[in-house]
Amino acid sequence: MVADFASNYVNAMYDSSREYRNSQWDSKILTDQQDFFLQGEFEKGFLIQNSPQILRIWATENQQYEAKLAIGQNGFIYKIMNLTVAFDGLNRPYFIDQLGENLIAFDKNSFKTIEFLYSPKATKNNVLEQKMAYLFKKANKRPKITVLQYLKNYCDVLDFDYIPFLTYDAQTGGIAMSQENILVSANNFPYYPNELVHLYTVDFNPHYWFNEVCATYTGGSVEYPFESHLKKTASQMDSLSISSLPENKKLDDDTSFKYALGGLFCKLAMKEYGGKKSLLTLLISGKTEEDFHAALKNIFGIDKEDYDSFVRENLEKYKSNDDIGKKVKS
Repeated sequence: MVADFASNYVNAMYDSSREYRNSQWDSKILTDQQDFFLQGEFEKGFLIQNSPQILRIWATENQQYEAKLAIGQNGFIYKIMNLTVAFDGLNRPYFIDQLGENLIAFDKNSFKTIEFLYSPKATKNNVLEQKMAYLFKKANKRPKITVLQYLKNYCDVLDFDYIPFLTYDAQTGGIAMSQENILVSANNFPYYPNELVHLYTVDFNPHYWFNEVCATYTGGSVEYPFESHLKKTASQMDSLSISSLPENKKLDDDTSFKYALGGLFCKLAMKEYGGKKSLLTLLISGKTEEDFHAALKNIFGIDKEDYDSFVRENLEKYKSNDDIGKKVKS
């Protein structure tokens, strides 16, 4: 029955209403996206075409069940997670959100209407700079900030056994749950600008490329400042194809080609092509590929055939290897 419940939920996850999906969960913190971590970043149909594999189901001491689920494609495992299933008085199954359960043991602090939740070993420092509000012309966000020591703690608090970033050299990171107004920082520090940006950009409903690259431009990525990623990309630009934007590939475990080049466009918009108004125009330009190309034409006056020469010309000044690989505190 547990296996059937989990399988049926996954098959209907993208076609059922949010109200129905949330009714299948019990959570102490999530109210709007209770299956956020199950869905991950997978598009509709992915989990049907690549059926998650139930590795094991076992009963726990508190009359609940754990279902260990592996999600992958073509032999590559994206994550292995444990789903907790319980039954109500009418013997109807429902999921228990492990994030909410694990946060019960966290230390809670409130500061200026912001709630900070610290894992037992994390350093307590109620710091949240609000530069983003000025940049995006929005009121200050009042999120819940969950502070963890390391990425391993991120997996622990979600009851994940495995996710690929555990094999990377960089061992800090986090995630923004924009609809829930929650930020998780696995940097042992509450201020994580790369993810904090997403709490603001969600209001613009941007194209995915501008959403992510704006975060990299503003807050860097995986402990490295934006300029470091830009210099690394510039040092390899002679071997890169730049004509097929938006691209979504990585130079290595630390640097995304997409994020570095997108950050370059954000910086140019801010510094040379109209300032904050131009940056906000990119964010509100629409979500389709046609909208993306129209936005670059609108702000920078370039067509698709101009992308390669435009990017190479503006990357040239960053070809120095100075400071590449130097980490900063996020």
